[in-house]
Order: sequence, then structure tokens, then C-alpha cells
Amino acid sequence: DYYWVHREFPYKGIKPKIICEQLLKEESSEDIKDYKFLCFDGEVKCSFVCSNRNASTGLNVDFYDREWNKMPFERHYPRSDMHIPKPNHYEKMIELSERLSKDFAFVRVDFYESNGRLYFGELTFYPGSGYESFNPYSYDLLLGGWIDLSKVNN
Repeated sequence: DYYWVHREFPYKGIKPKIICEQLLKEESSEDIKDYKFLCFDGEVKCSFVCSNRNASTGLNVDFYDREWNKMPFERHYPRSDMHIPKPNHYEKMIELSERLSKDFAFVRVDFYESNGRLYFGELTFYPGSGYESFNPYSYDLLLGGWIDLSKVNN
């Protein structure tokens, strides 16, 4: 129960359910990449890619600016040493992320690409339950500064 474990209030009182979805696989790889867009007041400021989920070395997370330049920081998981090409549906992902996030001070919008098709993943209001820190710390301050707290309802 995410409310009791991490105090994420939207989960309070939700009746647990099991949801089954089609398994997404990438024909050219064992690893399907997870593209996550950090949106502030309806604007994508940066994104990150989760890769190597099933590798013995563990998950890698690579951050990118809006122009798909790799950013020089980490959050909880190490960066990969590989070049990750910009996804084919990158512009569409940005467009949809900004449409879905327009009413929120902050939300993360997730997508997958599988065999040439774009799939929506989820909306996340508390990535890492808000506990995962950035290294170097200056990026914790930078990204945190993108949230306009004057627009957040109490």
C-alpha cells in the first residue's frame, strides 16, 4: 500500500486490483526502453530513459535535455555508458506529455516504443516517492526550482 509505505496521499483508501496488460517487447533487443518526461506547468523541461532493467548490472537512467543532449547528473541509478538514440516518436511524446500535463505543477509522463509503435505508460506525481536524490546536488536544486510552488494547491 503506497500510502502507508511512502505516504503518497492519492493512494490512500484505494482498493487493490490486478490489471493485466499486453507484454511489450522490442524485436531488436531484450531490453525495452522506458521514456519518461518531466513536465512543469505543462512544459517538458527534460526527460530520462530507463534501460538495462534485466541486466545483471542493474538499471541505468540517462537524463536528456529537450534537444536530446545527455545531461551530466544522476538520480539514484547510475548513467549508462552507451549512446541512446532519440526515440522515433520523440516529438509526439513531447506533444502528448505537454497536453497531458497542462493542469499540473509537476507530473512525469511515461512512454514506450515497441516495434515502431508508441505506447503510453503512466502519469507519476511522485517519482521515486520523492526520496531519490540527485548527484551532484546542484541538479536537485535546479529541477526542484522548476516547480512553481505558488501554483500548488494545499
